[in-house]
Amino acid sequence: MTSGDGPTATSTQDITDNQFLDRREVRVHCRINVQFRLDNLNDYGICWNLGVQGMYVAYDGVVACGDAIDLSFVISDENPALIESSGRVVWINTGNNYTHKQLPEGFGVEFETISEEAKSAIARFIQPG
Repeated sequence: MTSGDGPTATSTQDITDNQFLDRREVRVHCRINVQFRLDNLNDYGICWNLGVQGMYVAYDGVVACGDAIDLSFVISDENPALIESSGRVVWINTGNNYTHKQLPEGFGVEFETISEEAKSAIARFIQPG
């Protein structure tokens, strides 16, 4: 991942099916509390960057690529919105895999189930006006 306010583009092979995940969507750097569920674990992390297709979650616990995850978080801007989504962990940046030092330890999530209303709220948040 790259830092800055513009679109980011990276590819990774940390996906369980070994396909490349293309990250050319606009992402915004933010600090949003995220509640999530991985298997039987309910925990919290911090959304470090957010796009319509996914997010990076700062988290120092154990996760694995391919893990199913349910997320909920609130976007607080002019029109606050509760966002709920299901997705999967597509890459990890922790432990021996901590290679992106410009980011805190954590993991990348791709949204798989997210409402059109939630996508629109995220789009307004990352590209206001």
